Amino acid sequence: MPKNPLVFFQENIVSFQKTAQEKQSAFNLFSTIRTIFFILALVLIVYLANEREAFLVFTTLVVSGFSFALLIKKHNQIRFERDYFQNLVQINKEEIHRLEGNFSKIENDGAEFQNQQHNYSGDLDIFGHNSLFQLINRTSTSPGTEELAKWLKSKSEINDIYARQESVKELADQPELRQDFQAKGVFGIRDGKELEKLIAWVNEKPHFSNNQLLVVASYFLPVITVALITLYFLLDDAPEILWIGPLLVNFSILGKIRKGVSALCEETVKSAKTLKTFVKLIEVIEDNEFKSGKLKNLQHLLSLEKYKTSDLIKKLSRVLTNLEARENAYFYVTVNVVLLFELFWAIRLERWRSYNQENLKVWMEAIAEFDALSSLAGFAYANPEYVMPLISSEEYAYKAEYLGHPLIPKKERVSNDFRLTGQGKIIMITGSNMSGKSTFLRTLGVNAVLAFAGAPVAAKKLELSLFNVFTSMRTQDSLEEHTSGFYAELKRIKMLLSEIATGENVFYLMDEVLKGTNSHDRHYGVKTIIKKLVEQNCFGLLSTHDLSLSELSNEYPEQIINKSFNCSIKDNKLSFDHKLHDGVCQSFSASKLMEGLGIV
Repeated sequence: MPKNPLVFFQENIVSFQKTAQEKQSAFNLFSTIRTIFFILALVLIVYLANEREAFLVFTTLVVSGFSFALLIKKHNQIRFERDYFQNLVQINKEEIHRLEGNFSKIENDGAEFQNQQHNYSGDLDIFGHNSLFQLINRTSTSPGTEELAKWLKSKSEINDIYARQESVKELADQPELRQDFQAKGVFGIRDGKELEKLIAWVNEKPHFSNNQLLVVASYFLPVITVALITLYFLLDDAPEILWIGPLLVNFSILGKIRKGVSALCEETVKSAKTLKTFVKLIEVIEDNEFKSGKLKNLQHLLSLEKYKTSDLIKKLSRVLTNLEARENAYFYVTVNVVLLFELFWAIRLERWRSYNQENLKVWMEAIAEFDALSSLAGFAYANPEYVMPLISSEEYAYKAEYLGHPLIPKKERVSNDFRLTGQGKIIMITGSNMSGKSTFLRTLGVNAVLAFAGAPVAAKKLELSLFNVFTSMRTQDSLEEHTSGFYAELKRIKMLLSEIATGENVFYLMDEVLKGTNSHDRHYGVKTIIKKLVEQNCFGLLSTHDLSLSELSNEYPEQIINKSFNCSIKDNKLSFDHKLHDGVCQSFSASKLMEGLGIV
């Protein structure tokens, strides 16, 4: 029997915290070793310089430099391991926050994807604080975050939905793999802009690798320079020009190419850290066996005949890291001028591009899709009682059993059965304040969004057609646009009619329809809207406080179905069951609420 998700997360936190503390101790130890080594090397170099042992000074500089570089590499490895386990601790803490509905402690809320003109994202809390995105998002790369947001903003094709469902089911059963992927991805999550620069650079023409003189110089001049400097130290009374001459030649070449190399580095070098992250993510995908078709395809996109993709990107990352060293003044004088270091690596960088020009974008897209699928799988694992929906063969259908809102904590959530089928069919929902009308509309919308993204839904069963979701729920006045709330709602209704006019099947959710006008105009307006809707390729729900609107079912008995949310008074207190009932609402709460607040 699978372990309870909460228990799994709690046990992970304890285990990973212990390991992170051990890595911190090792990190502190290596900090001390590095400091002591540096001081000893410096003392030795000063001593040899005072003794005028030029060759020994040079040798000590080289040996200590490489030794210190190895220490730094090991120290950085320990730092990575420490941060990796700290990431795992944070990941599991966030999982518990999601289970508790405590979204204030989850940093990324997807606010950058908010768009009030979108068909439904503003009304359904898809992005922003306390949003569906916060509940689902476990992406650890910028492209993955954008991919997940794209899935939540539009429906997908049926084949894509089922392919994602299959992948999500498989990944949901591998929480260790998913958390490993997420913890490694966190290291480069905020470097999306630098990655965009790198992808743009892939399409540029070479400046160095196609210049044969520079290519020849990068191979032979360093060898000649080192040979002449060595000869100068070995010969007695050797002329100064023997070592100064080749350095001047090299310095001249570096001066001529420096502007071009600087431009090259500006486009690429800052993405080195992100690429190191992507190497680790690709290795996770490469080193595992998958059964679902989509995961196998993503793995195939990351495979080449002769080389592992992770090795190729690792090579690119190494090239960029070496180029970045040119900014260090000490390194420039001691290594770059002698070995034409930046020219050598600039050529290697352009050659890497020529060999992998067509592949880099494909690799990034594959990682982004795996990242988004892993997020949906994490959501599925944390909510094992949720089910995968079926896409109905009927054109206008929404059938649900025990459907609830995933953003409401399980202890507080009230679930309902629901069924609506047929073109032009409308459910008119009446009910009192706080009875649950708006929440129910959002419940229908949010679960449809989840279904079309390929995620599990908060229900025992859900079958629905493939349709466009459209909402009109939070229309309000705008000082900037000089519009009233009523006019804003009319604009939203016009958007709905335009959406329907595209020929796509539309499922609409309209809350407190035409609430900004008097009862006479409201009745006439809603009747006019219904007359349009019942004849179009759409179906949906309208909610209202106005009981007179429920009488429209007498005029449209084949199209309009009355449903309601009711309240009751027990011990002089209002009580809501938040259950969907047949028929028109028989109880209202406004006067009782006013009485409770001391207004009447």
